[in-house]
Amino acid sequence: MLVENTLPILLDRLDFAWITSMHILWTPLTIGVSWILFGLEVAWLRSGDERWYRLERFFEKIFIVNFGAGVATGVTMEMAFGILYGPFAQAVGPFFGNILGFETITAFMYEAGFIGLMVFGWHKIGKGMHLFSTFNVALASSLSAFWILVANGWMQTPDGVVLKHGLFLVTNWWSAIFNESNEWGFPHMWVATMILGFFVLAGTSAWFILKNRHADLFVKMLKPTILALLIAMPIQIWLGDSLGVDVAHSEPTSLAAMEGHYHAYLPDGKPNTSWNLIAIPNAANDGSLFSIRIPHVLSLLETHTLNGVVPGLDQFPAKDRPDVWVPFYSFRVMVAIGFLLFFMALWGTSLILRGQLTVAG
Repeated sequence: MLVENTLPILLDRLDFAWITSMHILWTPLTIGVSWILFGLEVAWLRSGDERWYRLERFFEKIFIVNFGAGVATGVTMEMAFGILYGPFAQAVGPFFGNILGFETITAFMYEAGFIGLMVFGWHKIGKGMHLFSTFNVALASSLSAFWILVANGWMQTPDGVVLKHGLFLVTNWWSAIFNESNEWGFPHMWVATMILGFFVLAGTSAWFILKNRHADLFVKMLKPTILALLIAMPIQIWLGDSLGVDVAHSEPTSLAAMEGHYHAYLPDGKPNTSWNLIAIPNAANDGSLFSIRIPHVLSLLETHTLNGVVPGLDQFPAKDRPDVWVPFYSFRVMVAIGFLLFFMALWGTSLILRGQLTVAG
């Protein structure tokens, strides 16, 4: 049953959307950069090349700023969750209380402890211990993301629980933690953090090269970063496709809304296999006023067959159909950005192969 759209609920949603939007700007970059810092430190210790050390110390500053902003917005978000959605937070408390507790221990105890050694331990602790600290910062940040994705995925596919006396009581922790949505959701998000880290470091390096400031140092950073993106982007596209197939199975109404897919079958009884490139939903939310369609693409994407049946919104009661506008166009913007980043990685690689990525004279 859909929640009634009242002004207080709308304001709650806008408030929480603003808070989560601020939080998501910082934490993914923290995760990605933490692993890159670990890689830079390994490169420095193995090669003895001081340029890797200088790069790590420089990008460590970006990490510190993001970590602080992520902590501040994260604390605000957890408080907002209980304040803005009190009844829901109470109902899911038997599960969420533990999961968010694990995330807090991971981020505020495990990660915070080692980040002190990583940031302030230079030339005060041994190189091996410092490397160990950097690794644990990266590991803890990823574990923190894992617990958040567990909670997020569980809200989409609440496995391993029973609803009793208004509370979601856990009957199988394994099923609840490794819920269906989290199986692909966490890898997809984790690789996204790495891609974000690589692009921020690549963009920063490119700017310094363009301005011819320490260009020889940042060329050394830019080339492997672009090559890493060339590997990461196809992996992310594959993970996104796998997640989409999972959403089609576990949340068919959400998938139908994301694709603007109103009718599972055509008037002649054949499966509706067309993918909507652009669509304008009608006011009744039961069809499109205008659309540009590509035959068979939707079936290929969601069933990996040419004429597979993908449930449309007409297969579900009108009260259970989500609005189409936001998921439809936000999904297409996301996919467009993903492929744009992939082509940027291809372009950067072509510059490297042609020997054009050099220091300006």
